[in-house]
Formats: sequence, structure tokens, C-alpha cells
Amino acid sequence: MHERLLTALLSVAGVRLVSALRDPDLNFGNDRDLRVFLPDMHLSSKAVRARYQYGTNYAADLLIQVVDALTTLRASRQDGETIEVYHIGDYLDLWRESLAPATDERVALDIKADHPDLVEALEERLNPHFLLGNHDFGLW
Repeated sequence: MHERLLTALLSVAGVRLVSALRDPDLNFGNDRDLRVFLPDMHLSSKAVRARYQYGTNYAADLLIQVVDALTTLRASRQDGETIEVYHIGDYLDLWRESLAPATDERVALDIKADHPDLVEALEERLNPHFLLGNHDFGLW
């Protein structure tokens, strides 16, 4: 499974090394079980990026290609295989968008509106499990 992941990422991003962990205590010991963890993205709106000397080191087109490769990989799973993808939090950087917690979803929607292709690829096509981080709406 690890080799299939590496091959999928090599084809879109030139990735040559992906960390692998086998841990029976975490139930990560089965060679027919693959769990992929995506790191923080800290997406912010264009307006916030203009106000701060703050940005991100992502390239939206490359991230979309990686998400699509993971979507294809997960769709190719065979009987008895598990391929799950988790986003490990801080998807949207809500703290930089508003000084006070929002009472509605406007803040999150403003960020997403500036990243429609990435949001669609991540939320609609890949649809990973989301683990909330301290910058995410559910915990904020």
C-alpha cells in the first residue's frame, strides 16, 4: 500500500519519500491498511493575506493535484483494503480572519470563497476525515 501511495504522489508532485508507520497499538499494522495524514493548511482569505505579511508555502494547483491523486488512489482500493485520508487540523486560519469568534459561518465561507478549486477538490472529491485544530471553526 505504501508503494502505491508513493507512486501516486511521485506522478503529480515528484515525491520520492513518504513516511510510513506501523504500530499495532494504533491498529496501523496491517499491510492492506493505508492511512494518509494531510498537515495544516491554514488557508486565509485574499483580504487577510493582503493585511498581513503572512502567507502559506502551498501552491494551490499542486495541492489540488495531490488531493486528486489521493482521491484516485482511494477509489482504486480492492476488497479487504482500507485507504483513509485525514486532514489533521487547521484547515482554515480563522484566527487571522476575525478578532472575535464568529457567530455564523461567514468567516469560514469568506476563506473558502477565495479557494474554490482547492475546497471543491478537498471537500467534495476527496472528502477526508477532519480532525479539528485550534484554528478550526468547531474548536474556535
